[in-house]
Amino acid sequence: SIFDGSHEVPPGARRPWRCDQPRAALLCGFFRFFATEFNWGNEVVSVRTGRRLSPTDGEYTELRGRFATRLHVEDPFLACRNLHCALKLEQEGVLYQKLWEAASAMQQGFLPDGLAAIGIAPSTQHEYVYYHGQQQPPPQPPPQPPPPPS
Repeated sequence: SIFDGSHEVPPGARRPWRCDQPRAALLCGFFRFFATEFNWGNEVVSVRTGRRLSPTDGEYTELRGRFATRLHVEDPFLACRNLHCALKLEQEGVLYQKLWEAASAMQQGFLPDGLAAIGIAPSTQHEYVYYHGQQQPPPQPPPQPPPPPS
């Protein structure tokens, strides 16, 4: 397999790229996207296509469960496997709530609970947190999340 290092990377996959965004901005953008922009139940997370498409799009004819109003994540190796199968509906709601809480916390200059637990001092958290590529002012307490999508 190409992923175990035993094969040469195909020429078409050798594309130089550069990311000038700080890691904190990328992480904040990840949480913000999935909490506020991604249309849960009506879009598919797909590394294969790299585009925002409806689960009813012809790209996903093999994707199981694509007509359910749930989170859709296409397995990058098995196009028929919808990774929402690993979550019960209640767990999907918890995932959405945690993504929203993390996005809200980072927008306010805080680290999300799970990241704060790794030992970054609270007094320096806001120095490392960016939102839309801009450093944020001193943190304010994050608001309560909205209800998860149904």
